[in-house]
Amino acid sequence: MKRTVILIVGACLLGFAHFVDGDEPAGQQADELRLLRAENNLLKSTNETLRAEVAKLKAENARLQALLERGGVGPETTPVDSRPKSDGVREEPTTMPATRPAIGVSVVDISAELLDKMRSDGIERPSRKGALVARVSPGSPAPKAGLQTLDIIVSVNMTQVTDAATFQAACLSTLEVGKQCSLQILRIAPLPGGKGHRWEARRLVAVPVPWADVKAAGEACPINFIGAVVRANSIGQPEAWLSVENVSTQDVVAFEVSIECFDRFDRPVSGYVKKSNKAEGISQTTVSPGQKHTGGWTLHGHDTTAKVTVTLLRVKLADGQEWVPKEGESVVISGESRK
Repeated sequence: MKRTVILIVGACLLGFAHFVDGDEPAGQQADELRLLRAENNLLKSTNETLRAEVAKLKAENARLQALLERGGVGPETTPVDSRPKSDGVREEPTTMPATRPAIGVSVVDISAELLDKMRSDGIERPSRKGALVARVSPGSPAPKAGLQTLDIIVSVNMTQVTDAATFQAACLSTLEVGKQCSLQILRIAPLPGGKGHRWEARRLVAVPVPWADVKAAGEACPINFIGAVVRANSIGQPEAWLSVENVSTQDVVAFEVSIECFDRFDRPVSGYVKKSNKAEGISQTTVSPGQKHTGGWTLHGHDTTAKVTVTLLRVKLADGQEWVPKEGESVVISGESRK
């Protein structure tokens, strides 16, 4: 009897952590692991650059604020035209009018440090200079054209690209909304027999859209709720099952939800430990673009649950970006037991 009580208490303390899902994903092959390490290194390098950019922008903002308070340029100020230029991450112009044509990518320079990281991951030096794609905006023309992270853009509409700055200049001078543009890229491809990797030249075609459309697509929720239901598992415990669809243009690698539990009379069902009718769950199953997925969570301690309200808290995308709802925005679905 004592042992039975201990087991029950232990199950309660575990709380809402058990996720019921399908088959486990197969182990990554060696070449896939190398590519993933390379992408991880790139993301780390990009994050460091972005932090440096934020610090520079804060300093510049403080300088301009001081200038405005003085009412003009004082002898101790640095003229705006001579302030240091950034050599970090470049995006298609975001400070331009909303109608400015864009394809939806962020790029970085191919630095010596980045080349060293690639070499350590078994990726040879690219044959040409260019701008390395650090991020592809969901729902933009870039993923529709086939652009991927770690691609190197070497020309835009026959205009040569050697780094992030020349890519930005080429976009400003050659892109037109609704008119096809040609992108020459280099992409990592495995050698036959798994004996390393090489860079392959490819030509992609994209159709630029107004920057406002790219921004809106990137801010849209990557998944749709399709349905929710409450059902009992083999030992009679209630489970909340949720069906979703990936409506973005890249893999969803995880999402988190909050679940409110109610009985048949719509009364809150509080848990044994937290004394709250709310529980949380995380799905870490990769859902590809256009794919639907169904999974469930066991509602430990909420034994009389017959109805649930599921709210989406955040979504993690394959490129490391994270979607969270804006203030006043919510993605919610309700479901109940069919018995």
